[in-house]
Amino acid sequence: MADPFDSRADTLQHILEVRVNLDTFVTEMLRRGQVHDASKFDAAEKPAFDEATPLLRGVSYGSPAYAEVLGRRSTTTTAATLIIPNTMARKASREWTCLIWSRWFATGWR
Repeated sequence: MADPFDSRADTLQHILEVRVNLDTFVTEMLRRGQVHDASKFDAAEKPAFDEATPLLRGVSYGSPAYAEVLGRRSTTTTAATLIIPNTMARKASREWTCLIWSRWFATGWR
């Protein structure tokens, strides 16, 4: 009589592969976060934040007042550097990034 199949080795291999993939993802997200954070002090972004932050304090993102602040900005700043997304937009962006990355990775993994 043959010994029954023991899935322990296959399961441990799967656990290891998932752990490696998650570590890769986390490492890449941390790297991207550091690059993103460092960019806030670049000459291309910091002057715009210095100008806009005091003007946008207490102003709701996307409101008419927000649009008015963007319209008053100096010519040295761009709308792209003044856009400060709200919490829901940031959360959706993070979720979308995770979804896209996981689908891309899973496709190559098969």
